[in-house]
Amino acid sequence: MTPLRNHRLLCIVIYASAFLASCVQGGGSRTDADIPDTTARPVVQTVTPDYNVFVETSGSMTGYLNANPSGFVETVTSIVTSVKSYRSEGLLDGLNLFYLGADKSKGMKDFQERMKTSSFSNIATGISDFDIFFDTVLSHVSEKGVAILISDMIFSPVKKAQKDILNYLSNQKNGIYDKFDTKLDSIPISTLLLKYSSKFTGNYYNQQGGKYTIDTPRPYYITIVGKPEFIDALIARIDFSSFSGFEKMHLFEAPASKSLAKIIYDKKQSRGSCEFEKPATRLEVYHAKAENGVFQFPVAVDFSNIIAEEDFFLNKDNYRFSAQSLNYEIAGVSRINSTESQHKRDTHIIQVKTASLKPGTQKVEFGLTNSVPAWVAASSIDNDTDIKQVRDSARTFGFSTLIDGIHLAYKNKYRDKDLFHITITVTK
Repeated sequence: MTPLRNHRLLCIVIYASAFLASCVQGGGSRTDADIPDTTARPVVQTVTPDYNVFVETSGSMTGYLNANPSGFVETVTSIVTSVKSYRSEGLLDGLNLFYLGADKSKGMKDFQERMKTSSFSNIATGISDFDIFFDTVLSHVSEKGVAILISDMIFSPVKKAQKDILNYLSNQKNGIYDKFDTKLDSIPISTLLLKYSSKFTGNYYNQQGGKYTIDTPRPYYITIVGKPEFIDALIARIDFSSFSGFEKMHLFEAPASKSLAKIIYDKKQSRGSCEFEKPATRLEVYHAKAENGVFQFPVAVDFSNIIAEEDFFLNKDNYRFSAQSLNYEIAGVSRINSTESQHKRDTHIIQVKTASLKPGTQKVEFGLTNSVPAWVAASSIDNDTDIKQVRDSARTFGFSTLIDGIHLAYKNKYRDKDLFHITITVTK
């Protein structure tokens, strides 16, 4: 399991003293301490929201309840109880518990009772239509409402659709895209996607309606949608990685308006030589000289405001340069050890490299793209008719296609804006 990147949890920003070295010796008079910190987003709820929890009731969900012990039941009830405790903090108005395709719960006692196989079987259905599910979920997202969907995220259509299931799955993606796009047009929302795993004992239904009896860990997912201030408050107060079976986490949201970075001196991560202006946050490099045709320099960045797995930041494919900066590339990305005092405000170091250093001055512009994390595709499978694959794999049929629908809505709304974006001036 990759470590969770979540510095927003109880984050205390420490103002570091000036750290202003250069590849040789920079000029200028101001220090980094003169730059006001704008990294941490304030977690402030201006409205007390209602939380609406939806549990999918397809037949395959019963396998999580049959398991003994059931990590699914433990985690779901723990999360719902954590949200319920918000009432005493004045952060919650109402808690509503629903079963998709069934009646509303009468309260926590009834909800916990329905998490038993004997009760759940009475409300179980045979179809999982996520276009309809998300339509229901998003209808409860508002200026005052947050919605939570708990599901195995396995698309199970009506019988007539099973022969052309991949086409129906594509239609599901388009439908989800439309629902989220419409909601984003009405209010700003963030979508927190969580992956958990739990022992599964029972019947698994594949894409053709076939039934397998399995006894193995299986993934399930929790999707939380609401205004950014509500989601930020949840992330700040609930450690989702502490619950049983936690595996992955990613937040789909509006890109940040400001990205913090600074040029640093690190001989081991540099090639050639240069100087840079003070404060280092001005991102101005001059007297750049290549060594054996290569010029490379490190940039310290702050990703603490982005909720994603560590490998999302380390993956060089998630970065892109502007059309005018294609002579540059990312040579590597590394996480900063929190004990390094000179980097108290930074989380990662990016090595920026070129084998074609241009004469004069060039604007080098790049960013961390608003991409679907690689773990989503790794959690997905396009054919689940092989029982051995189902038993041996912690993957979900059609999962990445459904999540693509959510991602497309954010991509369209924010027009490919990067989660993190900076421009560095390099003068040879």
